[in-house]
Amino acid sequence: MTTKRKMTVRERSQAEAKRKRAKLKPAVAWQREWADEHAEGAVVWDDCDDAIIGAASRCAMETCLVYDYEKLVQVFLRDGMTYEEAAEYVDFNILGAFVCERTPLIFFPIAEPQ
Repeated sequence: MTTKRKMTVRERSQAEAKRKRAKLKPAVAWQREWADEHAEGAVVWDDCDDAIIGAASRCAMETCLVYDYEKLVQVFLRDGMTYEEAAEYVDFNILGAFVCERTPLIFFPIAEPQ
């Protein structure tokens, strides 16, 4: 007889976030379709379609997708993370990832000095 382990608070939160993202997918499907058409075969970050802002080409490399940093953070804010948690997640798991030459680029807009 096996005892079923209780989920931790973090695991419950992640499961709930995954369910919420699944509900959002139809609303952002056009970005994935665009990416498939303009950057076929490029690396795509799961559940972050609404942060795709375009594609980029580099000399002697195939086209890759471009994601907006703040939009990526917003994806994880919707999942219930604080801004600091979401930014840390994006920094470590997305900015810190290199999959191949077609790993997406992350766009940081220039902020006009005040």
